[in-house]
Amino acid sequence: MDEDVADDIDGSIHSIHVRNFFCHENLEINLNRNVNFIVGRNGSGKSAILTALVVGLGGRASATNRGNNLHSFIKKGSNSATVEIKIKNSSPKAYKHDIYGDYITIVRNINASGGSSYKVKSATGEVISTKFEEVNAIILAHDIQVDNPISVLNQDDARSFHASDAKKIYSLFRKATNLDQTEGNYLRSLENCKKAVSIWNRKNEACAELEKEYQKWKTSYEQMQSRDEIEAQKQALQNEYYWSEVAELEREVDNIKKQHDKQNEKCERLLASLRRMEEEFGGESSVIATLKAQLEEKTKKRSVLEREVEQAESEVRELQAAWRADQLANAKLYKLLDRERTKVTDLEREMRENFQCEDAAGRRRLLEQALEAAEREAAAMRARFDTAQHDAAQARAHAAHAQQPADAAAARAQQQRNTIKQLKQQLRELESRGGDSLAVYGGQMVELCQRVRRAAEAGHFSAPPRGPVGHYLKLKEKKWGGAIEHIIGGAIKNFCVNNVEDSRKLFDIMKQVYGSSAKPGVTCSEFLSRQHDVRRSKVRAAAGVCALDALHVPDTVVANFLIDNLAIETILLVYGSSAKPGVTCSEFLSRQHDVRRSKVRAAAGVCALDALHVPDTVVANFLIDNLAIETILLVAEHEDAVRLADTEENVPERCSKIVTLDGTEYHPAPNYRSYGGAARPLRFLHLSTAERKKQIMGEIEEAERVLKEMEMKAEQLNVEAARARGMEREAARALQALLASQHERDETVRSARAALELQAAPLQSVLMEELKVSKEKLKTLNEQAEVCAAKESEFKQKIQERQEILNSVKPKLEKVTAACRNLADEIEEEQLKVERGVSERRGLQQREREERDKLVRVADVLQERRAELDNKVQLANNICPRTEQTRDKAILVNELKKVQLKLRSIRSDGLSRAEVAERLLAVERSYRRTKRALDSLRQLIDEIKATTSKHLKLCHGFHFLFLDIL
Repeated sequence: MDEDVADDIDGSIHSIHVRNFFCHENLEINLNRNVNFIVGRNGSGKSAILTALVVGLGGRASATNRGNNLHSFIKKGSNSATVEIKIKNSSPKAYKHDIYGDYITIVRNINASGGSSYKVKSATGEVISTKFEEVNAIILAHDIQVDNPISVLNQDDARSFHASDAKKIYSLFRKATNLDQTEGNYLRSLENCKKAVSIWNRKNEACAELEKEYQKWKTSYEQMQSRDEIEAQKQALQNEYYWSEVAELEREVDNIKKQHDKQNEKCERLLASLRRMEEEFGGESSVIATLKAQLEEKTKKRSVLEREVEQAESEVRELQAAWRADQLANAKLYKLLDRERTKVTDLEREMRENFQCEDAAGRRRLLEQALEAAEREAAAMRARFDTAQHDAAQARAHAAHAQQPADAAAARAQQQRNTIKQLKQQLRELESRGGDSLAVYGGQMVELCQRVRRAAEAGHFSAPPRGPVGHYLKLKEKKWGGAIEHIIGGAIKNFCVNNVEDSRKLFDIMKQVYGSSAKPGVTCSEFLSRQHDVRRSKVRAAAGVCALDALHVPDTVVANFLIDNLAIETILLVYGSSAKPGVTCSEFLSRQHDVRRSKVRAAAGVCALDALHVPDTVVANFLIDNLAIETILLVAEHEDAVRLADTEENVPERCSKIVTLDGTEYHPAPNYRSYGGAARPLRFLHLSTAERKKQIMGEIEEAERVLKEMEMKAEQLNVEAARARGMEREAARALQALLASQHERDETVRSARAALELQAAPLQSVLMEELKVSKEKLKTLNEQAEVCAAKESEFKQKIQERQEILNSVKPKLEKVTAACRNLADEIEEEQLKVERGVSERRGLQQREREERDKLVRVADVLQERRAELDNKVQLANNICPRTEQTRDKAILVNELKKVQLKLRSIRSDGLSRAEVAERLLAVERSYRRTKRALDSLRQLIDEIKATTSKHLKLCHGFHFLFLDIL
């Protein structure tokens, strides 16, 4: 271009000269200050010029995308190539203008072996340097970026530029704007600040030593005072020390006296409490006596009502039995009556037929027809009777079948009531124990642990027993609580002791607390100082967790108990009168068993030992010894548990069993089997008293809801059973009626057959005589029937009266029965209160004896200290008069040491006051000067760090602006 639109700037390319480079044997190009265009055919070497520019300014061969090494750029047939680039360097900010002048020429020689060398020449052609570092410094000074596509865009980058993703384009942008280099500079600045801080720390330590020297000379100067004053001060301090001992002993005596008085008051309070409890629980409680009297009264009333009900029911049964017997007699009478009526009707008909039928054959046909009709009716009646008999049998069977579920439902409802009663009892025990976390193991467990603790403090055990075991366990993940409690089972209430003698002593204490009822278990095993190493036997699986890993067992004894007794490290967990705690006897070791070799491991689960935090070594060893907990694997899903257990190839090494979240156990192949479980809430581990109360109240609400459903179901079943019994009675009555009808039909058949057997009609006079007798008999039977009807009405009236009496008495009986049941519950609750009071009284008696022993010991100590105080006062009075105000002995000893040091320093220094003052002034000047320099340096470092951090924050903020694009 003929006209320049801008002035040249430093770093612009003035000319490029290449020799034996690609296709160019010797080519020199002089460039204008503005835009330059290089044109030519394909393969004419246009890209070679751009490659020469990149390589000549220190770029790597890979940055050109034209080859992987430099020797590939040498023209065929040549052994070397040369690239010479001349750049502008003439502005006021030029790079070493006094050395290079207005132009800098960079020459790079490339040999056939791939090596290269540099020459940096000045404007006059003088070689200034042959080092790449100088080339790099020139490029940095002129901000030349040959590997930046913004500055040099090669063919491959140009072809792929439009297809580049946002990250690559943003990377190009950072290079083009020097953000990468700027951020790197800031990071290096922070690194330099760290180095400066390190240097400042070293210098500050030296300054601290200088300050110590300054303080030493200052102290020496201050100590240059009169020897007599120091000696007098020393004597005063010694006198004060004597009386400070007396004052300290007096304070000690006062404290012991206060402790004695306090202990005496405590004993008096305990005695008062014991007297009050003796009054409350010494005899039978007045409340219980009142309740028992009320219960006795209600019981008598209930007995009277029961006798009334029984008598009324008996009378009703007797009346009903008499009524039924009378009904049977009436039925026979009505049959005779019906028979006589039929006979009269038949005789009248026969007499009429005698007038109509003139021969015997016609009468015989009529009799045969009547017999056939009677037999058909009798057969039909028998069929209906058989059907009714079958229906009655079905009704009896249905009534018996309906009564069984009703009785079972009533039994289940009663069992549920007992369960609610037990839960309420547990809730009352928890509330009576306040916030004691041991209350979740039962009310008597709190008293047992208190007694064991006092016995251990008194030295009755070789090592303090650990128990209950669950109290020493902490869950690492709460979700495994139910499965862990399922694994440990009843052993969660066990106690661990160090030897057999400790076990015997612990059982003696348990007898005092539990009496004749079942007692906690005891495991006897030596207490180790560390937990068993279960790493080799511990179960592991990806789908579960080892039962030992699910617990945190800080106590080594408890951890070893779980391993020894339960082999808990081999159990795998997978999702999906009152009993007493046991005691385990085992030597208390100082460390937990090493279970690293036996510990189960699996990627799909976690070892049960690892699921627990067991800080107590004894408890940890208990778990290992008794449960082998390190071999138990905890797995979340049933599918993973089945996959790990069903074939020997999949079973994790050292896995004894796998446990899921709901307590289902899978015993691995070759003896593969599983035992179903049910998800259970936490009851002991990681559960406070408040949580347990809340849990029990929830269980009570759920149990009451279930009880309500059971009672409704039982009521429905009772209604159904009553309906079935009614159907049975209806079927029996229908069967009885059909039986009477059948007898009537049979009698009709017999009468028809008897008439047929007469073969010939009797004479009219005979028929009339027979008709007359039958009518008289019919009249007598009608009179008897009227008497029976009146008697039946009388029976109905009496039964109704008795039934009304029964209906009026039964509600009273139910009400009295309910009152008796409530009074019995109240009496039981009061008796429980009395039992708890008696237990507390025994505990108070034990405490009163212990506190009384403490009082005696405190009185002995008080007497000894008073005698010692008298001796001290006498000795101090012989030395000097009493000092009213005395300081603490430690302070006086310190002051005396300082005075002694002053005296020794005055005797050993040998320096005058002027010499000490001169040295003090010199050291002070040096210290002040160093301190000011360090403070200034620290301020400068802080300012640089703040500025650099601020700019780095801006760089990062700028990066966040492009996050949506990236």
